[in-house]
Amino acid sequence: EGKRMAAPVNAHAAKVREGDKLFAEAEKCLKTSWLKWNPDYDGAAHAFDKAALSYRNAKAYDKARDTYDRASDAYYKNHSVFHAGKSLEQAANVCRDMKALEQAAEFMERASTLYHESGHGDTAGQVLTKAAKLVDSTNPRKAAYYYLATAELHETEEKFREAANAVKSAVNMWARAKDFDKMLEALLRLKQLHEQSQSYRRLHEVAAIQVVVQLHNDDSIAAMETLNSACSIPGFTGSDEAPLLEKLIEAYRERDSEELQKCCDDVVFRTMDNEIAKLARDLKLKFEFGSEAVAVSLPRPQPPQEAKPQVTRNAPLTDMRAELFGGTGGGRPEKKRVVETEEEEEEFGRMLEPAVGDEGGASVEDSKVPVRTELEPPVGMELEPPVEPKGEMKSELSDDFQKTDVELGGGEGGEEEQEDSNPFGGMLQ
Repeated sequence: EGKRMAAPVNAHAAKVREGDKLFAEAEKCLKTSWLKWNPDYDGAAHAFDKAALSYRNAKAYDKARDTYDRASDAYYKNHSVFHAGKSLEQAANVCRDMKALEQAAEFMERASTLYHESGHGDTAGQVLTKAAKLVDSTNPRKAAYYYLATAELHETEEKFREAANAVKSAVNMWARAKDFDKMLEALLRLKQLHEQSQSYRRLHEVAAIQVVVQLHNDDSIAAMETLNSACSIPGFTGSDEAPLLEKLIEAYRERDSEELQKCCDDVVFRTMDNEIAKLARDLKLKFEFGSEAVAVSLPRPQPPQEAKPQVTRNAPLTDMRAELFGGTGGGRPEKKRVVETEEEEEEFGRMLEPAVGDEGGASVEDSKVPVRTELEPPVGMELEPPVEPKGEMKSELSDDFQKTDVELGGGEGGEEEQEDSNPFGGMLQ
C-alpha cells in the first residue's frame, strides 16, 4: 500500500520537475546577449505553455496559473493576440479547478478583451458569458456587468437577438441583487433591442416585468404609465398580459390582498424566468407584511361639520337676511345699506336731490347706491343746525301760514267763497 501511495506522489514530482525544466528554457529564450539582440518571444511562449501544462497535470495549480499568464504575455509581445487570449483562458480554467471563481472570471474578462482585439467578437462574447456564469451565484452585480458587456459585443456585430438574450440575463442578475433602478435601466435597453428585431411578443413580457419592478418601488403611477404605453405595442391589448397588469395595478392601489395574490400566481408570471417569478412572489409577500402598517397609517374619519352661512360682501340686506336667518328676503328691509367708500359717498351726494325731491327720480330705497342707516351728509361736509324763530317773529309766521291756508281753500266750502268773491267770474266764463 505504501508503494501505491508513493507512485502518484513520484509522478507529480516528476511532472513538476519537467515543468521547472521547461520554465527555465522559456526564461532563457527571453534573455539577450552580444550575439542575440532580441528576445525569442515565440520560443518562450511555447515553452511557457508546455511548462504550465506540466504543472497542471501535477496539480501544482499556483505555478500553472502564473506560467499561463507568462505565456500570454510572450504571445502578445510576439503579436499573436489570439493565442495570448487562449493562454489567459487556460489560466482561468486553472483558477476554476482551484475553486477561485472570482479570479477565474477576471482572467476570462482579460481573455475576452484580447479576443475582441484580435477580431473574434463571438469568441469574446462566449468567454464573457462563461465568466458571468462563474460568479452569478456569489456576485450577481459583477455577473450583470459581464452580461451587459457581452450585449455590447453582439450589438457591434448587429446581432440584436443575441444581445437581447444577454441583456435579459443581466436583468435576472439585477433582480437577484434587488437593484431595481439598474433593473429598470436594463429593461429599457432590452425593450430597444426587441424593437429593433421586431420581437413584439417579447415586448409584452418586458412590459409585465417593468410593472412588477415599479410596484416594488411603490410607484403605481409609473406602472400605469408603462401599461398605457404598452398598449401601442402590436398585439398587446389582446394578450394575456394586458388584463393581468390592469388588475395587478388596481389591486395594489386598492390594497386588495386576495386579488393581488391571484395576479401574482398567474400563469403569465409562473412561466417567466425563476428570478422574475420570485420577484412577483416577493411583491405579494411584501404587500401582505406591509398591509397592517398601511392600515394603521390611514387617517381616522372625522364627523361631518355643519356648513356655516357665507355672507357676500356689499350684498343687499334682503339677501343677507335671507342667508343668515333663513328667510325669503321679501319686503322692505328694516335698515338701509351703509355707504362704505368715498366714491359711493360722492355719488350719494350727487343723487340725493333727484332721489328725494323729483317725482320721476328714483327713490333712495330703489336706487342701487348703498346709503347710510341714517341720512347724513357726505364726508367732510358739516351742516349747521336749523335756527328756530324767536318770540313775535314766530307768532307772525304762524298767522301768515294760517291766512295762506284759508286763502288757498284749506277750510270747508272754500271753493264756493272764491267763486262769489271774484267779480269777473262771469266774464271769464
